[in-house]
Amino acid sequence: MKKIMKQLLPCILLVFVSCQNPFFSKLTGLYQVSFETNGGSAVNPVRTNLISSVPFTEKTDETFAGWYTDSSFTGNSIQFPLKITEDRTLYAKWLPNFTVTFETNGGSAISSYKAGVVDTAPESYRPDYQLAGWYTNPVFEGSPINFPYIVTRPITLYAQWLKTYPITFDSQGGDSIHPITTAIAQSLPSPTKDGFTFAGWYLDEEYTEDSKISLPYTVTESTTLYAKWQQNFTVTFNSQGGSAIPSQTTGYIESEPRPQRGDMLFAGWYLEAACIEGSKIPFPYTVTMDTTLYAKWLPRDGKDYSSMITVEGGTYMMGSPSSTQVEVTVSGFQIGQYEVTYELWEKVYLWAKDRGYKLDNARKGYSENDKFTPNEPATTISWSMACVWLNAYSEMSGLEPVYYVDDYIWKDTSATSGTFSWKKDKNGYRLPTEAEWEYAAGGGNITKPRTTYSGSNTLDEVAWWHDSETHPVGTKKPNDLNLYDMSGNVAELCYDIVMDYGSGPLTNPVHEENTYFTNARSRRGGDIYSAYNTGYGSGYECAIFTRESEEPASKRLTGFRIARNSQQTALVDSQ
Repeated sequence: MKKIMKQLLPCILLVFVSCQNPFFSKLTGLYQVSFETNGGSAVNPVRTNLISSVPFTEKTDETFAGWYTDSSFTGNSIQFPLKITEDRTLYAKWLPNFTVTFETNGGSAISSYKAGVVDTAPESYRPDYQLAGWYTNPVFEGSPINFPYIVTRPITLYAQWLKTYPITFDSQGGDSIHPITTAIAQSLPSPTKDGFTFAGWYLDEEYTEDSKISLPYTVTESTTLYAKWQQNFTVTFNSQGGSAIPSQTTGYIESEPRPQRGDMLFAGWYLEAACIEGSKIPFPYTVTMDTTLYAKWLPRDGKDYSSMITVEGGTYMMGSPSSTQVEVTVSGFQIGQYEVTYELWEKVYLWAKDRGYKLDNARKGYSENDKFTPNEPATTISWSMACVWLNAYSEMSGLEPVYYVDDYIWKDTSATSGTFSWKKDKNGYRLPTEAEWEYAAGGGNITKPRTTYSGSNTLDEVAWWHDSETHPVGTKKPNDLNLYDMSGNVAELCYDIVMDYGSGPLTNPVHEENTYFTNARSRRGGDIYSAYNTGYGSGYECAIFTRESEEPASKRLTGFRIARNSQQTALVDSQ
């Protein structure tokens, strides 16, 4: 009996395999694939887990258009190799053949034929001409057709030709380049020259911008192209906490290197570490000296909390409309778009501590609560803290500090003696003057009436002013200059001592004292506690014309915003 079973076992297995048995498919990992050729030559079914190449089938007078997973041919055709994970049927799609005729317009002849698809552009040759494309109309309207081209009717394709011309290359000291003859140059050779970077081909040796060759380049006559070279210099990339970018020795950088830094947003390369306005590098970048470039990073919300707005100079009436006003003219200047955030303060503070600066640290918000959201304003700022910090920020940014004690940069907030001075010809960061602050808060050089608050006559639209804590900067409506929080949140220090301006007109007025560091300075814009001061009406301090004195009791809600001379021009004082 055992002998009989042993002889029958191969037959039993053969029957088991020949059946489309799901259990067998799971056991072996092989699946039944059938082919519906829809009138094409037959393709034998297979049991497999991979079809490596396109199964072949053919059909008279029709063109094979691919295999599909369903009989209605939805979606795209199957791409091979194809992994098989279940029993399935593949369906062949066919396109009817139509006669395709070629009008070569003087080029070598191409025989007509029947097809459902023209796979590649037909080749034709015509001396001294270049084939520019095939069209479905004899006057070459529209764009040339793309291949593969599906044929849906009997059709004639028309060849367009462009006359070719020689191009010679003057490499201007670089390696020799052989001439070419073409009608449309899709690419051009790139020569090399020791110590220099190739910066492009030009139609003249003066390298005027409108003579630079861009691709594709259509040649209309015999042409000589001239190579432009940039001397090589070393470019070092300081990614400021981002992924490293290798330095380059080059004269021309075509595309911008893009470092990565966690969830921060890369915002470009700058010539100064502080990434200040006006120092951003455009790409392509021509290198003219050994250079270090600094990466700028923005928070996840994409806002640049260190950005500055350039304010055009102008004349306005300073002061409250309900009292005596004075005509004031201010020169153009730059001012921070946002109040200085605690994050920016701390970055500069830590840098300054390691470089000989002595100043107290700020707080974040009113009660220094670390659970606050990012970009709270820096608070508990005294006038001397702001001035010393601004000197540090200037040095950190490669700028000239503006505040001095005697002949030295002011670096110590505890200084109480010596001759203090503001060097108005320096290009570093500083506090705004009262005249500048009020001008910017009112919208700058505008012709419409100024609003009571910075950006609106409705205080709630533009200010945080009745709360027990500060709020992240830039979350209310800005004014016409796109400046945020100039009313409310924290009161902002100005440079001036609080004094009567007297009569005008005045140009760039400043009230300052050069021998004392303790005189009360001006605060502007009000703060989150302004709802609780009812002496002049709730929110009165948030008006753009209201002046307050810096006092110890108000220091907790005092911050500031950065200013800087516009175009590094000095202010002219007139009091």
